[in-house]
Amino acid sequence: MKLTPKQKTYMYIAIGLVAVVGGYLLLKPKIDGSGTGVDPTGNGTNDPGDTVSNFNAKKTAELLLSAMDQWGTEESIIVAALRSVSQAQFAQVIEAFGVVGYNDNTGNSTGIGLKKRDLPYWLRAELSEEDYALWKQKYPTYL
Repeated sequence: MKLTPKQKTYMYIAIGLVAVVGGYLLLKPKIDGSGTGVDPTGNGTNDPGDTVSNFNAKKTAELLLSAMDQWGTEESIIVAALRSVSQAQFAQVIEAFGVVGYNDNTGNSTGIGLKKRDLPYWLRAELSEEDYALWKQKYPTYL
């Protein structure tokens, strides 16, 4: 079967799109809690030997809210955000988080009858008992 020039053009476009999308999926930074990829909080690079010198409590709080304020909780984002946060820094994250309306029925900040809840409440409500227990061990003063 011989392709017409128009068909060849479409084929090259399709191959190019597949290559671009495939390359993006292979090379994009991942937030998976494994210590690889970029750190979206600005708290360091997540490398094991990295020292945290530019901690940003507000960015961390915003990232935690975005990980929990949807249908389903992105536990891997929570792990990546809190991986290098000390107990003293966690207190700053709680303060930066403030209180955000929480819908106990849907597990997000939309709906009627929202109650103002702090970060410890959000984490307790959104994480499994096992995951919450691990964070409670890391931040016993605050959880």
